[in-house]
Amino acid sequence: MRTANCVCVLALASCSGLASAGLVTSFGFTELSASFDIGTGEFMAEASSANGLSTTGDVTGYGAGVETVVFNPGFYTGGTDAYVLITMSIVNVVGNTAFAEGGRFLIRDADGDNLAGSFEGQWNLRFGFAFFDGEITSAQFNDAGDGIFEGPGGGSFDTPEGTLIGALSFLMMESTGSLFSDSFEARPASVDGMLVVPAPGALTLAGIGGLVLARRRRG
Repeated sequence: MRTANCVCVLALASCSGLASAGLVTSFGFTELSASFDIGTGEFMAEASSANGLSTTGDVTGYGAGVETVVFNPGFYTGGTDAYVLITMSIVNVVGNTAFAEGGRFLIRDADGDNLAGSFEGQWNLRFGFAFFDGEITSAQFNDAGDGIFEGPGGGSFDTPEGTLIGALSFLMMESTGSLFSDSFEARPASVDGMLVVPAPGALTLAGIGGLVLARRRRG
């Protein structure tokens, strides 16, 4: 995973105008447990060690160096504060597309420090998979623990200060052939995101969104 993150840094530097945006953090998690309530329109994906799922992932900080915090498989079994939660309201479902409003994500480290933010975006159904591409409009680290972001599986970095922006993507199997047509629970989902320091005129979501897709393909 560390190698893939380094590739993302190089890709960012090679994109015209994006390097000056200042890559701060990237993250990715697989085997989240996704659920949807058609009555309320609320979608949720969270860390899980149940129903055959074993969430795993990492968060990488690009400060003085490249440091990766590891969330080892099955980390959400107790013993630490580590947790991942993503929520959004699904609206305007038309055919193979849907929009998300009021999106929120929370990534909590082993002792309570948080990375949290807001996002919005669009879902698309293609080839039996639901894809989400969104804009992170605001995100911050919260030093609720000790000010050092630490993984339950190792690794750490000092929590950055200030407001960040970026992009977030989801991938989820959709075997029913329709998008958010009924409620579901415990569906495997993956999420990836990248965060940068806001720089007027330097950030294009199309560019950073492509980097998120590249991160999704990591080994």
